Amino acid sequence: MAIINVFASTDMFLRIQHNDDSSLVEILDFKQLCDPFCREVLGRIHAGEELQDAALQAKADLIFPSGEALPRCWLDANYQSRMRPDLNDEAPRGLAGDH
Repeated sequence: MAIINVFASTDMFLRIQHNDDSSLVEILDFKQLCDPFCREVLGRIHAGEELQDAALQAKADLIFPSGEALPRCWLDANYQSRMRPDLNDEAPRGLAGDH
C-alpha cells in the first residue's frame, strides 16, 4: 500500500487581512500552519513580478483569499476547552466515587 504525503505538494495561498493590496502569501510550511503552537508560519509574499524572499508571517494576520478566517484549531491550542466549559472541570464526571 502506498502512503501519500498530502503535505509534499500542497500549494496554499493566503492573504494578509490588514493589507489593502491583493498580494497573496504562499505558505511554504503547511505543517507549521496547522500547528496551533506555532504563532508564525514561513511564507513568501507574491507581489509584482520578482520572487520575494521567504519570511515568517504572523498566523493571526492571515486569512483565506475569500476573506474567511483560519480555523480556530490552527491558531489556538486550547480551542476545545474554550468551546466546552465542561472540559475545564478538575475531575472527570461519572467516575466511581462521585456521589
